[in-house]
Amino acid sequence: PLAAAAAFAPAPVNRLAAVIAVLVLAAGAAGGIVHTGLFFVPALVVLAVGSVKLWREQPGARREVLAMTRYLTRDRIAIVAALAAPLAVAAVLLPFRASWSNTNVALLLVVVVVGVAVAGNRVAGGLAAVVAALWFDFFFTVPYYRFTIRSPADVTTAVLLLFTGLVVSQLAARARRLKVVAVTDAGYLAQIHETASLAKSATVPEVVVNHVREQLTALLDLDGARFEYGALLGHPPRLEPDGTVTVRHSRWDVQLSGLPAEEIELRTFGNGQYYGRFMLKARPGSRPSLQARLVAVTLAGQAGQAFGVTRTARSVS
Repeated sequence: PLAAAAAFAPAPVNRLAAVIAVLVLAAGAAGGIVHTGLFFVPALVVLAVGSVKLWREQPGARREVLAMTRYLTRDRIAIVAALAAPLAVAAVLLPFRASWSNTNVALLLVVVVVGVAVAGNRVAGGLAAVVAALWFDFFFTVPYYRFTIRSPADVTTAVLLLFTGLVVSQLAARARRLKVVAVTDAGYLAQIHETASLAKSATVPEVVVNHVREQLTALLDLDGARFEYGALLGHPPRLEPDGTVTVRHSRWDVQLSGLPAEEIELRTFGNGQYYGRFMLKARPGSRPSLQARLVAVTLAGQAGQAFGVTRTARSVS
């Protein structure tokens, strides 16, 4: 179980913890007896020492830990369910231990794991798989009420319960995420279509600019946005056409650090000509996805097209 739990630790730590846990587990299985504490304690020590080292030496790792803390806080109900649901189901099945095979119990616990993953997230699903395997060991394998497995058949069932629970829960969480992405994509496309229609029908480009400014504020989680006409002044952070953010010619990691605190420029072009730029003021901790940033670039381009269309119409008239 700790080999699976280690998968959610920082990359340099999880590999070492997983290797140690798997090696000790294999050694125990080869000896005909598996005790959970044999691989639980060493992996915990590795995780603790490695995490402290990363915390001290890598500022980026500190940001990742803080981000994961916020992530777990938002989904605390799913985490509580991952801890409580397998235990509750195991308690319900306990009176039928003599008449039910351990295989049937394991299958029911997998159903619980999948339910947690669908309702929650990957972390909750993985945690539920680990907890389910532990309670299966504690309640349904001989000797009872100890984290010890003596039967090779029960060892196989416990390992398969853990592995199947992890894989299926991650697939369920991924399917849930893809559904959210599909809905989000539809929302982005609707915004782009709406702005494109407005750009074609608007008599003055300011109407489109104001509309795009409101869209950018919501899309990128901004405190506000304004539009500057004319020449470029200063060297503020810039949202590039490929969705990246640069600060003084260096790429800024939005997912780790959030958007810069300074105003960010998003330049607007129409028919190859520069017309102005949106100046974006981000909220503290705002981390718009790359997809959202690419949509923002597209919307700014549509505002530029509105300038180009208006200028062409005036020249014709």
